[in-house]
Amino acid sequence: MTGKKAAVFGLALACGLTFAQSVEAQNKPVRPAITGIAHLVVLDENLAATKHFYGDVIGWPASKPLDPADAVHYQVGLKQYIEVKTAPAHNPPDRVALLALETTDVRALRAYLAANGVSVPPKVERHANGSLAFDMTDPDGYRIEFTQGGKFPQPSANAISTHIIHAGFTVHNVDAVKHFYLDVLGFRPYWHGWQTDAGHVDGMDDYMAVQVPDGSDWVEFMLSDGRNIPAGSPTHNPHHFAPGVVSVAAAYAIVQQRDPALAAKVHPQQGRDGKGQLNLFDPDHTRVEFMDFQPHEKPCCSDFTASSPQPQP
Repeated sequence: MTGKKAAVFGLALACGLTFAQSVEAQNKPVRPAITGIAHLVVLDENLAATKHFYGDVIGWPASKPLDPADAVHYQVGLKQYIEVKTAPAHNPPDRVALLALETTDVRALRAYLAANGVSVPPKVERHANGSLAFDMTDPDGYRIEFTQGGKFPQPSANAISTHIIHAGFTVHNVDAVKHFYLDVLGFRPYWHGWQTDAGHVDGMDDYMAVQVPDGSDWVEFMLSDGRNIPAGSPTHNPHHFAPGVVSVAAAYAIVQQRDPALAAKVHPQQGRDGKGQLNLFDPDHTRVEFMDFQPHEKPCCSDFTASSPQPQP
């Protein structure tokens, strides 16, 4: 082959590869929007005791659950809810058993994840309220669900909060979890830090918060290396969720009115991220971390790299 013919052939081959790559890119599924936290499943041994905590104290109205199993559905906001289920006999330590995230197109998201090598279920399910959903496990084995649409009961005007702004769980396989949430799902870094300044080693965080790609809710990774999560403590459940409030002090005043004995066991505090916090614990020790929407002090450790949630009407 002459030099001229070889050059022409090489150009044609390059053009062909470029075209093929362009077609492949066009055919590859695009990730639909992931807008926020949809709901959580919490495990408790005594559903009657939790009704006082979630219903009477926090003010979330109870209704028939979506799942026919022994459970109670508590409506948080217009679309958010928690489902409290009876804990299984083996008494799992992780009581926040599922985190569900809202997407604008659940079928497209399932296809997108499959195209990126993520193991997904064979099909999308339709729930009793009309929502479409599928659930899976993340690289650390934590159960997550993606959901779209559905009809929900009305929230209560008496609720201390009508918006869950974040959920937190422990992370062991840090690199794989970061890749899944940041690289594949498109979550954005929000804040990172450590528990105390005493004995802190540079470059070693205890906490990493990442926001959903298309909203302001976030997931808090509690990086488990033995520093911030006590081992072998039956009453310490690090998994938690956080309802947002305009004022933690005002939220605490409501708890004092509704359950003085419970209020006497807790008090408002300032978080490492500069936001006020009020840690309540349900009857099975699941932490419900009421948190100010906006920071009131400069956070420790790092600055926020995205906007904080705003109160919803």
